Amino acid sequence: IMEQYIKNCEFVDYDEDVYQLYYADAVAGYEEYVDMFEGVESVEEIYEFFGMTEDDVKQEALDNMYRTIVVDAISQVENIELTDEIFDERAARYAEEYEYDSVEDLISDYDEDSLRYWIQDDLVLDFLESYATANEVEYEDEYEE
Repeated sequence: IMEQYIKNCEFVDYDEDVYQLYYADAVAGYEEYVDMFEGVESVEEIYEFFGMTEDDVKQEALDNMYRTIVVDAISQVENIELTDEIFDERAARYAEEYEYDSVEDLISDYDEDSLRYWIQDDLVLDFLESYATANEVEYEDEYEE
């Protein structure tokens, strides 16, 4: 739903410095894989492994930036507030879903600001889903012969 919503938005401009932060974050995410895989020495090898190009990473950064803009705008216009109570409830749910021993352990891996953003994103997604109309379609397996 969120991707479709963003696709239908028109973004006329953005701050290049802000974009560079999203780009650096995207690259850093892939750089973490370099240490995870034996014999991999560069982020370019990771891109190749995932079938990606530098342009794909740039688009990923742009998409993430646009998503943040949309989440912030909808939150503001629709007065979707992340209260401490909602944060505590959702953080506990995430900790359980991702098999953490505690919320503190989850926060130590991701930091509280990131967790707050993810929860805010989910609240906006819940809002959009409440107004969405779903149409049932027949599933076609592209791999069936």
